[in-house]
Amino acid sequence: RETSLYVKIILVTCLLVTAMATLLTQSRGTLIAAVIAFIILIPKNKKTMIVFSILFIIGVGITPGLKNRLDLTTALRDARVGINLTTLEIIKSYPIIGIGFGMETYGNKSLLDLKKYNARIPSKYRQTTIITAPHNVLLDITVRTGIVGLALYVYILFTFVKMVWMTIMHGKNDFIRDSGVCIMAAFVGIFIQGIFADGMFGPQAIVLYTVFAMMTILYGLGNNTKDLNFD
Repeated sequence: RETSLYVKIILVTCLLVTAMATLLTQSRGTLIAAVIAFIILIPKNKKTMIVFSILFIIGVGITPGLKNRLDLTTALRDARVGINLTTLEIIKSYPIIGIGFGMETYGNKSLLDLKKYNARIPSKYRQTTIITAPHNVLLDITVRTGIVGLALYVYILFTFVKMVWMTIMHGKNDFIRDSGVCIMAAFVGIFIQGIFADGMFGPQAIVLYTVFAMMTILYGLGNNTKDLNFD
């Protein structure tokens, strides 16, 4: 929608740099997140997103080694399988309230013997070097706060999605509705990437909380504020 050529060039340059960084890191989770975010954005930005999606797919095809990374057999041999299975074993031992909320509880040797839980999983998935983080946002929350914490977190997600849906479907003007689509795409990308990596601390958590805050503000503007022109 930007009309200034100068600004368009800056935006496209930033987009290309980000896309190249995504491709070159060869992160499966990030690639899957990006594709699904594209799909969400397509209805409102058909031409732009279709062209960019085609270029992105071409980029995946020509990036050395990336196609092998996306192979299902390779994915099933990924270290994350062992990490996730180890985390599930811990959850079985602490199902209700978890091991305790904190940045270092999972890797605290005096609190948790990860080697013991790693030994319980099938030998082909056992970690040779124990990773002291779950690398999955849902498992991360569950292992630290149990089923109680997971239920509360899922309720937060449900509330967020409900607010987005109401904003997209019943927003007062195009700005509100289109911004709702944009925020939803951002959330889906972050959440899916978090399924393959740690997402509840550091920069990842800051981005997620920022998206929640933006949606809260947009929801308030779209439903409670009158006589404002956002177009």
